[in-house]
Amino acid sequence: MTLADRLQKTVLLEDGRKLVYADLGDSNGKPTFYFHGYPSSRLEGKIMHKKANEVGMRLIAVDRPGLGLSDFQPNRKIIDWPNDIRELADLLEIKKFSIFGFSTGAPYALACAYCLAERINVVTMISALGSVEFELKGLYLNHRFIFRMAKYLPLLFKALFWWIRCRQLRKEDGGERYFKINFKKFSEKDKILLQGSSILDNIAEAHCEAFRRGLKGLTHEAKLIGSPWGIDLEKIPKEVDIYLFHGVEDKIAPVTATKEIERLLPRSKATYFEDEGHISLLANSEEEIFSILGIKKS
Repeated sequence: MTLADRLQKTVLLEDGRKLVYADLGDSNGKPTFYFHGYPSSRLEGKIMHKKANEVGMRLIAVDRPGLGLSDFQPNRKIIDWPNDIRELADLLEIKKFSIFGFSTGAPYALACAYCLAERINVVTMISALGSVEFELKGLYLNHRFIFRMAKYLPLLFKALFWWIRCRQLRKEDGGERYFKINFKKFSEKDKILLQGSSILDNIAEAHCEAFRRGLKGLTHEAKLIGSPWGIDLEKIPKEVDIYLFHGVEDKIAPVTATKEIERLLPRSKATYFEDEGHISLLANSEEEIFSILGIKKS
């Protein structure tokens, strides 16, 4: 099976919705569900594909409802996501698995920790974006504006994102245009990593894919991110092992987000990287991630 074949796999859920995922890494390896950032899609998982294959990890990157190619789910909440993951795992005949949430994938990872404790080996979150309940300082100004716009001015939000899709995320431009437009929000380490690298093209491609089903899913997702998560973190079962990674130089998601999650989950294990940013940490912390997930390089 080619990589292209593995990037677009579909299951039909009980409620009739299509859920689309990429089945990456080692197809016979230890299963880990990957939750992407925003606006992004399952294609973000390509960043980890090669390394996951080398170390024996099956990385299952899933499009959330209304993003990428997954069907929209009306009135969904973050806490509904574990039902989709449980059903997907059952259809793939996976009894136990790990969770890997990046950026805005973090609340979805925590929702799974809350609801699927008996199925989870370990939860890992990198560069987590915090809840508005944390009253975080340092969140990139444009992101605060966008999340509030989606909630209070959805028509304006859709107009803005249509412009972004048409002007900023054209596939034929590759990653260079995306890098130039978003240059200011990257840390120095992010800029060094991304400039001229294949990772930038992967991220730009994943962002383009997020728009495939239109703007309804993107708008609803932004509303969810910009609202309270609806998860009582202190009630996450104690048997779930939770690991947090955050770059101190992250200019997109402030490190205070992970520190607040750590405070609310004192049994979690947090590691802070002084010189890493938002995306550079994802690319440069593979050794730690694989080790925590119980996967050792051969």
